[in-house]
Amino acid sequence: MLKKRIIGSIAVLNGWAVQSTSYNSYLPLGRPEVIAENLDRWGADEILIQCIDRSRNYKGPDFSTLSKIADTGITTPLIYAGGIKDNLDAINVIKHGADRVMFDALLNSDLSEIIKSARILGSQALLGCIPVSYNQGKIYRFNYLTNKTELLTNQYLENIYSSSVSELLLVDYLNEGLDKAFNFKILKSSKVENINIPILIFGGISTPRIAKKILKQGNVA
Repeated sequence: MLKKRIIGSIAVLNGWAVQSTSYNSYLPLGRPEVIAENLDRWGADEILIQCIDRSRNYKGPDFSTLSKIADTGITTPLIYAGGIKDNLDAINVIKHGADRVMFDALLNSDLSEIIKSARILGSQALLGCIPVSYNQGKIYRFNYLTNKTELLTNQYLENIYSSSVSELLLVDYLNEGLDKAFNFKILKSSKVENINIPILIFGGISTPRIAKKILKQGNVA
């Protein structure tokens, strides 16, 4: 049985924590390291640092922000995502204080670099991230670098499994940042029910009731 857990997520834009809404508007929240300290104190099982401007602008990982958070002395494990373009970036992310690495852009561009990362870091240290939406019984994935949506196919999922990521974060990106808005049809779709690695869920989750309902899904960690 999967270990169920709560992961606190911090979206970072230009070095500042923001509340992101539907991947297109951002409300400044303050210093990421302060929010990380709060999540650590509140008992989050892990903390995800998503530097959302790095891949889009080809900047590479935000080592400065990651180091500031790691240097606060928090004990909650850190996951880092953003700007990782190859296995060397993934290794350096770990060296700068992350416990695990999450890939998004590389899932669409170069799975070989994720495979190389798994050989060095181990698959348990690697996660994948797919922004998804539901429409008329089908699940679509959103590529934020091209602003295009495509059907989430079995072949795409098989490619991800082959890359050796241990878990897959599915983001309800249309409802991300909105109150009580998570689309449960995503979880009820056969495509998501049949994903054969543990999945994490994000977007529109703003109450304990919603979180508990999501965590009852068998393959949701």
